[in-house]
Amino acid sequence: MTRIDREKLRVAVRRMGNEYIFYMLDDAIELLPPSKLVKLAGRYLDVKSLQASGPKHAGLLAEVKAFEKASRAGDYYESFAVNSKNYREVSAGTRAWIAECARLFGRCVAATGKGNPEETCEAFEMLLA
Repeated sequence: MTRIDREKLRVAVRRMGNEYIFYMLDDAIELLPPSKLVKLAGRYLDVKSLQASGPKHAGLLAEVKAFEKASRAGDYYESFAVNSKNYREVSAGTRAWIAECARLFGRCVAATGKGNPEETCEAFEMLLA
């Protein structure tokens, strides 16, 4: 297994654009065990307001359908004034949409060859539509 020098990682992360740090953090949320996630989030957020209230994970297709519905409803839309200095920037809403879409594609890939192939195929098709 590759060992990563934490100091080199810190330096590299500090050089990254905010957009990529956002995606990296989104991946970390999936990778961290619950106890470490609480410890990390607790430094910056009120973890009591983040407590789970239902089942751990909805089914893949249900999550993709909810994402599609939210996308079409404009839930990720965020207006911002574009000018000659920031025309290449991406809004927080767009970053959130990209991160969620990538997460769902990852779940689709992980589901390939497991479970219900029709459901996985339908989820892929919805994400690609």
